[in-house]
Amino acid sequence: FAADREGQDTLAALADRATRTEDGALLFSGGGDGPDVVVAAARQIACAERVEILALGTRKAFRDGMPAADTVRAALDADALPVLAWGVGKWLGARAKVVDSLLRRYRPDELFLGATSLRPGFWPAPRPMVVATSLGRRVLHGSDPLPPAFEQTRAGQWADLADEPFDVTGPLLGPLLALLRDAPLVPAGRRAGPFQFLRRMLQKR
Repeated sequence: FAADREGQDTLAALADRATRTEDGALLFSGGGDGPDVVVAAARQIACAERVEILALGTRKAFRDGMPAADTVRAALDADALPVLAWGVGKWLGARAKVVDSLLRRYRPDELFLGATSLRPGFWPAPRPMVVATSLGRRVLHGSDPLPPAFEQTRAGQWADLADEPFDVTGPLLGPLLALLRDAPLVPAGRRAGPFQFLRRMLQKR
């Protein structure tokens, strides 16, 4: 998923290089020598409470600065898959109450949690993630490259693998979202080590 911020449109920028396009997804064929790759639309929305919601599977424009609960509802209304994204410090302090409120308000099939490779390997899962997982809420794993251009090489550093068939000759976006919702997923790849974490945080600034 290419999670665009307000004003960005990654799929439009890549469309002329795709093998096939559909509303919300692009297919890049590897031919006989490589894998097929599907790039799907998503939005990254900065909420009023300074937490972030991802809306997976939509190109709909969302306005930054909306309340988090309203943002989740707007994503659901757009038939997207809403994800409450973890970030360094974004689930602590006053924002911890926002996280708790969202998890109580929305069912596990309405709001997923997002884990990122930026959380160092020595850093345990935050308590809301542990509790939510124990109650059946799904956690999706992603690489979350930071804004500097060289961070693009980190795409795919951490991800979920699904051992399920995927027919690239048919619809792309709907089956992809179905995998995230229902298929057994296994995190794969690596999270940041302590030095990589410090370097990335300093470069982010």
